[in-house]
Amino acid sequence: MSDMSESSAGRISRFSVHGFSGAVHVLAPAILCVALAFLLSDRFLALLALGVGLTLISAVALVKVLKIRKATLHRETWRDFELAAKNDSIPCFGTDSEGQIVFRNEAAEMVFGDQGEFLSTAIGDQLSAPKSVVARLKEKVAHCENTYEDVATGRGVLRMSVNRLRDIGYLWRLEPKTGDQNPEIRPALPVMQVNRSNVITAMTPEMEALLGGRPRSLDRVFAKWPIDPGSRVVMDTADGRKEVNPVTFDLPDGQTQIAICPDPVPGHETSSADSLSVPLLRISLDGRIKMANIRARALLGLDEAETDFAEVVEGLGRPINEWILDVSNGRNTGRTEIVRATRPEQDVFLQVALDRVIHEGEVCVIAVLIDATELKTLEAQFVQSQKMQAIGQLAGGVAHDFNNLLTAISGHCDLLMLRHEPGDPNYGDLM
Repeated sequence: MSDMSESSAGRISRFSVHGFSGAVHVLAPAILCVALAFLLSDRFLALLALGVGLTLISAVALVKVLKIRKATLHRETWRDFELAAKNDSIPCFGTDSEGQIVFRNEAAEMVFGDQGEFLSTAIGDQLSAPKSVVARLKEKVAHCENTYEDVATGRGVLRMSVNRLRDIGYLWRLEPKTGDQNPEIRPALPVMQVNRSNVITAMTPEMEALLGGRPRSLDRVFAKWPIDPGSRVVMDTADGRKEVNPVTFDLPDGQTQIAICPDPVPGHETSSADSLSVPLLRISLDGRIKMANIRARALLGLDEAETDFAEVVEGLGRPINEWILDVSNGRNTGRTEIVRATRPEQDVFLQVALDRVIHEGEVCVIAVLIDATELKTLEAQFVQSQKMQAIGQLAGGVAHDFNNLLTAISGHCDLLMLRHEPGDPNYGDLM
């Protein structure tokens, strides 16, 4: 918990350096005025220079004292918050107005580690778009004293609460939201990642335990690959060969993620899907959402009731049911599309990949959701910068053409002035 003292000391040190450099610009003329007071022979001017110099020095000293006092009060306030949050079982962070971490309690260090200078960096391993979430909450809390948002993470739903501390920064609490879930920790699904050559590039500990090692390629794992969407395949596991139900997801970098889904247990399908580290939906051919895990419900703002997938997303550019029908017929499987969620209060953009599966003998579609809000924000900023660049180029071209016209006019005026004497009545009009 030395994070607070070290961070505060570093802030005071940086403040002192910046404050000193700013004071030099005022102290230099002040010292010059005092020196002139002793060099001037005129008594009035000497007293005037001395008065100006001493006034500037006093003003610098007063501002410096006030700033140090303010920094000291801020440091004492942060220390009080740190002591109050020290034994809190919920991860807590204190940040300045720029999002730089001033302190973190022991629970935050246990859950998120002690690395990361900024809050978005410290929690980035669990959130898909930490910068956009933090910026969104800071914008909301600017109009009130406190607010919160439920965020889907790789470990479940996280309730991020923020309190605005006037002239100091923000106090954050990141509390896992359990709701009506089983409080016991559910095991994660076995997942591995392969490249285009079917070489295994990464796998979770659960997958390694299932296989009894880390094979290099898929031909050492499955008896047949690739398989038809929704089909079962024989897999070589540590306990021998067994039939499994793999689900594949195409990633943006060209790799493929393969998750081994457990066989559905009647009445416990949602419970099994909640252990998957990605938001997941099962959609019937008529577009109804039949199953949504906890991460998908948090991302889309869903309740337990069934609803149409077309009612919770928009912006595809064609009917949602047509997209589902294409995937159910084996066309465009694994292809991702960008859509916008309609139910959350804030803008949430999703990258959605659909795949065909067989569930209880019926064809349906599995949807994998990825929060693409930060990506769309960056895209909008890039488009805006392109517009500003185009306007700048247009303005520069107009100015250049106008300058050419002025040069020609000015040259003709100079030639006309050579033909007229200064006493000519038209000479003044040519100037």
